[in-house]
Parts: sequence; C-alpha cells; structure tokens
Amino acid sequence: MPKVTYKQNFRDSWLNFEEFKQWLRKAPTDSTKAYCCFCKVSIGAKLFEIRQHAQAKKHIACIASVAQNHTIHFGRQPTKTEEQEVALCLYIAEHSAIAPIDHLSQLCVKQFKACDATVDIKLKRTKCTHIINDVLGVHFEDDLRKDIGKSKFSLLLDESTDISVTKLLAYFISQNLAALPPKRCTQRNTKVPYLGEA
Repeated sequence: MPKVTYKQNFRDSWLNFEEFKQWLRKAPTDSTKAYCCFCKVSIGAKLFEIRQHAQAKKHIACIASVAQNHTIHFGRQPTKTEEQEVALCLYIAEHSAIAPIDHLSQLCVKQFKACDATVDIKLKRTKCTHIINDVLGVHFEDDLRKDIGKSKFSLLLDESTDISVTKLLAYFISQNLAALPPKRCTQRNTKVPYLGEA
C-alpha cells in the first residue's frame, strides 16, 4: 500500500512574518501554493520551501530591482498649447456653436505661426466638446456652488423637444443679488440700468 502524502495548505499567518511581508502572497488558484509577487512565481506552501526561495539569487536580485524603483509623480503642469485649447473652448462655449471650432483652430495655427503654443493646437469638435463638459463644466459648476452657498435661490425648469425628437431640459438659477455682500459700492461705480416704462 502506497504511503499517503500530506499536502500543506497555505497559512495566512505567514503573511504577517516580517521576512515575508513584502513579497509573499497566497496563490490565487491553488491553496497548496504560495506566490512571490516580486519574482512572479509559485512556490510550494511549505515554510521550508518559502525560506529557501527567500535565499535564492533570483529572488535577491528581484528585491534589489524593486528597491531601486522610485515614486512616479503624476502631477504635471498644463502646457501652453493646452492652455490655448482651453481658451478657445471657453470662447466657443460662450459665444457660438461648437461646429466652427474645426476651422477656428486651423485658422489660429495658420495665422499665429510665430507662437510655438498655437502651432501644436489640435482641436476639433469632439475634443472641444469633452473639454467643455469635463473640464470647464466641472470648474463652473463648482464656482456656481460657491457663489450660491447657503443663500436662497429660485430654480426655473424648461422641458422641450428639438427636431430630432431629443428631449432637452434647461434649468435657470435665479439668485437674489441683494442678499450678496457688495464688493465696492460707491456713487461712481454704481449704475442703475434703465428698463423702460411699463
């Protein structure tokens, strides 16, 4: 009769050992295996085999290469070209439809060749739409929230349908400006607009 072999299962308590803490993981597919995340290899789930792997030349070399890695900084400053593109998108959002941006960006590239920032402008309708929605829209929404604060306001809603049977919802926030603190009220810079006679 053949001898029954015992298969050691991975113990979660090994993950707390100081010598294994950085690199030892439980193998995702097999409970009788351990996994070295530095070497990317599976090891038998026996304490002797794990300690033997820790002394291997390959493992020591992998630890040295991981120790040399530095933190990558993802924060970066926008380039002049990106600032120009955002300025064009802001102009389009305020003064006209998005369709002319194709020609306006090409016109800027052709006419302002002396400026390095405008030569690299690559701005079309899709990119302009995303900049308006995802960059400028978020900024102005936060700005509006700060302006309103905890003061009272009215919300006017208008639902309509355009030619393509797409439903549109327009909303307008009306705020009482008299409740806001005046920045600079003098007789010179205060003008009352003439609204006409009833």
